[in-house]
Amino acid sequence: MWRVTFIIWCSVWASLEGAALAENDAAPSTCVTELSQRMLTRPRASSQEVIRALRSLKSSKDEIVFKEITPEFKSEIQKYFDADPATASRLEHLYALLYLVAVHAKDRFPQIEISAHSMQNLIRSSRVFPSSEFEDSIAGSEMKWIKDTGRAQWKMDFGVPELSLKLNDGLGFKGFEHGVCQHVQKIIVYNSFEFSLEKNQRENILARFNKTLDFEGEFGSKGRIVDVSVKYITLREIEFLHGSKRGVVEAVIARREFEQNSHSWLFQMLAKVVGQKSTQPIDW
Repeated sequence: MWRVTFIIWCSVWASLEGAALAENDAAPSTCVTELSQRMLTRPRASSQEVIRALRSLKSSKDEIVFKEITPEFKSEIQKYFDADPATASRLEHLYALLYLVAVHAKDRFPQIEISAHSMQNLIRSSRVFPSSEFEDSIAGSEMKWIKDTGRAQWKMDFGVPELSLKLNDGLGFKGFEHGVCQHVQKIIVYNSFEFSLEKNQRENILARFNKTLDFEGEFGSKGRIVDVSVKYITLREIEFLHGSKRGVVEAVIARREFEQNSHSWLFQMLAKVVGQKSTQPIDW
């Protein structure tokens, strides 16, 4: 399950910051994710569902994006969506799908606006989100292929200034790290969802987030003298380790954290320039 590890130069911060963690002082045995009934029983996507959605994908000008799904394209979709659920991440599937759309559309459409209905249908076919709140909020989307870097730039616009998505039906996901229970509860997207996708030399999908994507929850660390506690962190990038439900995540403390909560000036300064990478389970 999705678990966010928050620690950025913890040993330094713990000597600079004095926020108490009494409410988050949970033992590892009590820091366990309880999945909602819907999360336990929801079905996974199949390659057939996804291919049907790809065949009906249209631009904002009502043009069919793919005149045909080539055997190569079909095989790549099957690689992800027909994989063993025990070693396959739903989240990886979504980003791999959007990367493959860009790769196979770029010759005809190096830049294209996709109709809101088509994009909603495509996201829904991936069965990543247990509710329809994310895809229903998509008001428009655009893909641009960057030839020089081999990256796909994606932007999805929403009809609201802020979209807050509860994880695990509000129960969130937990993981015990650095002496405290890390508990991610919500994803917050502001106005639009903007990111780039590429496949690196290890054949892993790498997603870099170009616009703020925040997590809300309880994150922190126990220090030797004082403890660190924050409510918001910002996701910078994810490298999905194919063939597993794990990934390498880079995150920093969110600007929103300092807008809403009081911290020392040195803590704020370090938070702007220091990021943390960690390998962790990535799925929901």
